[in-house]
Amino acid sequence: MKIIKCLVCLIFFVAAFAEGCFIFAPRDEAGKLALAYVRLAASRQGYYVTYEGFSGSGIFNPSYRITGLDVEGPMTKITFSDLQATVYPLSSVMSGSARVRLQFGETGVLLIGNNSLSLKSGEMDISAAGNLVSVTDANMEGDVGISGDIAFDIGARAITESTATVKVTPLVNAMLGTQAAARFVEPISPGVWRIKKNAR
Repeated sequence: MKIIKCLVCLIFFVAAFAEGCFIFAPRDEAGKLALAYVRLAASRQGYYVTYEGFSGSGIFNPSYRITGLDVEGPMTKITFSDLQATVYPLSSVMSGSARVRLQFGETGVLLIGNNSLSLKSGEMDISAAGNLVSVTDANMEGDVGISGDIAFDIGARAITESTATVKVTPLVNAMLGTQAAARFVEPISPGVWRIKKNAR
């Protein structure tokens, strides 16, 4: 299912951003270098990232704000009006994984066939260690609402753990009801789906 794959790719790109910010220094240059790395990683997966503005602040927990961010793939385009990533270097060192908190405001999703969705806001904690990317305390509101936790193995391209549920509009509900989406989600109630464990 393209929208699920696109969201997973977005998580991967943000995790790459977090790792880049953690590895490189000084902080301001780290953010720009990490973003360049994210754009390169995204292009290798068939997604192209452009943005209008970039700024950084903070010392101990640097925060990076990106405006006018577009993530465009073969069948999907996501446009963030304002996205903020806060990196936690100390907890990253202590846990052995890159940690970042992602928050974003109004976001548009354009699907194939000129179908569009709107997200009001979203936030989540992301950690990345090796091939494993974990998303915790996810909360997205809008035409697609997501809450819960997800763990994704990049090497295997599989969701290894999930407590996440997805609340969708009738349009997306019909898309999730197809055979192609059955390996990723299962219905809970009308318009509400659970993301499966071990989905590939």
